[in-house]
Amino acid sequence: HRVHRVVLTGLDDAKTYHARITGTKRDGTPCVLRDLTFAARPPVPKPTVAEVKEIPLRVRNPHKVAAKDWPVTSGVPFPEGVLASDGDVRLVRDGKPIPAQIRCTARWPDGSVKWVLLTFLADATAESDAAYTLQYGLTARNPAPAVTLAEMVAGTANLRTSAGVYRVTQAGTVLMPDGRVCATHARLAGGAVLKALDTGTVTIEENGPIRGVVHASVDLAAPDGRMLGLELRVEAYPGTSFVRIHHTFTIKGNATFTDLEELTFVVPGVGAKATVPVVDGQALPLNGKLVQRFDNEVMVGGKPQKSRILGTVLGSGATVA
Repeated sequence: HRVHRVVLTGLDDAKTYHARITGTKRDGTPCVLRDLTFAARPPVPKPTVAEVKEIPLRVRNPHKVAAKDWPVTSGVPFPEGVLASDGDVRLVRDGKPIPAQIRCTARWPDGSVKWVLLTFLADATAESDAAYTLQYGLTARNPAPAVTLAEMVAGTANLRTSAGVYRVTQAGTVLMPDGRVCATHARLAGGAVLKALDTGTVTIEENGPIRGVVHASVDLAAPDGRMLGLELRVEAYPGTSFVRIHHTFTIKGNATFTDLEELTFVVPGVGAKATVPVVDGQALPLNGKLVQRFDNEVMVGGKPQKSRILGTVLGSGATVA
């Protein structure tokens, strides 16, 4: 027995829709279910509870250095029927509300909020936990300012940081504030190099006040027809000089699997003093090419070393990419 769920977006709540579900039985014969008629109007939830309730949160900092304005994002669930809107939620520390980005991501059948995505800039001393409280109720109001971090300019998404503007292009590249181009390279087993087919798409998924997220999608293809879909999500935060970049690869075409020889994200001209932190041990100097060949093995200057890269490049003590 399987439960299937289909999410439809972009529907007009003023219209009535007609649908039919078709499938194939185990013996290969077709199966057609009865017609469905539905409206896109969501249920109206009852008002948020009047009394302000609290959810304790903790930010753990296991490192030997203090964290200051460090971006934290987490999902927070709510019981059914207690919260009508994500506008009735605020984050508090030491009894004082602090700015946070709070967005509803799922609702219960009665229309009340089921999950919110919470993003804020956390402070935590070295090797300690920092206590925060998420409050919800009719009088709970989020003090975050109404500011944006991203904008679309001529098909390119611009993300503002304290170091300047990072630009995300339709080709899936990221331009640093000084114009350097960061790009993703992929090589399949046998040496075939994947290259972008055509211009992809760029959209702004979240736009402040604490986190801006830009999504870029482009198809990569090898000369023999094998393809990968590349998705980038680039995150920026106010007051920080860095961006976070997340990669997602999908196999395109009829293939079920593909053999990858190398995936590389190139950040040109970082500098001779740059280092790359690892899970255990001293940070590795970026004076050549570092390759995470296996989960627990890094190639440094062509020689294997047991370790794992954290995914950050440091220059003169500050994160640069």
